[in-house]
Amino acid sequence: MDRRTLSKVIYQVAIVLVIGIGSIWVTSFAASLITKEKSNEEIVQDVVKEVILKRPGCLNTYEAFTELKDVGRFITLTRDFPSFGVQGGGFVHSSSGVVRIKGAASQIACGYLYVRAHTGNGALKLWEDPYIKLGDFGGHLVREEALVDRELDGGGTELLFKLGKISYRGDGENTDLVRADWVALLNVTNSINFLTALNTSDQRGVLDEVSIVYKCWSPDTGKETTDCQLSVE
Repeated sequence: MDRRTLSKVIYQVAIVLVIGIGSIWVTSFAASLITKEKSNEEIVQDVVKEVILKRPGCLNTYEAFTELKDVGRFITLTRDFPSFGVQGGGFVHSSSGVVRIKGAASQIACGYLYVRAHTGNGALKLWEDPYIKLGDFGGHLVREEALVDRELDGGGTELLFKLGKISYRGDGENTDLVRADWVALLNVTNSINFLTALNTSDQRGVLDEVSIVYKCWSPDTGKETTDCQLSVE
């Protein structure tokens, strides 16, 4: 092969290589644009979905609590139950049971924990408090974190807490402030144990009522529903 023919062959090979490399780069660049565009679309869709399917909330008002309770969306854990504490820890009389959760298509959206109690002296003193546990979460409820903490005209104390923000302290030396989301607890199981008692030295202490008031919603539609149900055993 003479020099002219060799140069021609090399020139043709170079052109083929340039065209091939250019094609690969163009294809890769186009694919990255499509992927990026698709990724951006997915992000936008996720954000839109999150906004549209925002979980319904419960207002921090006593009126919102009573409206929800009046339509029957509540369970009573304890009613008219004598209870008091003993020196060194523990209680004389504590009420326990199981909360059952039904409704495969819906979940608990939000709710309230309602407590009404009294002693022989009437309303609870500042150091007296309900002791309530749901599963492994709960203890001495921190009254300072209640939405409502008031003395009733007929004697006794009424307390209202957000179900998604239960503040409590443990027993004995474990007195650190802890916050638990009882809404989340109710949404991850079909049943959960509970325990209620009244922390007072007055042997005439009574838990008049301990109730959970709740609202349901569908994570698929983002709408409030009525087909989830709590019950007590």
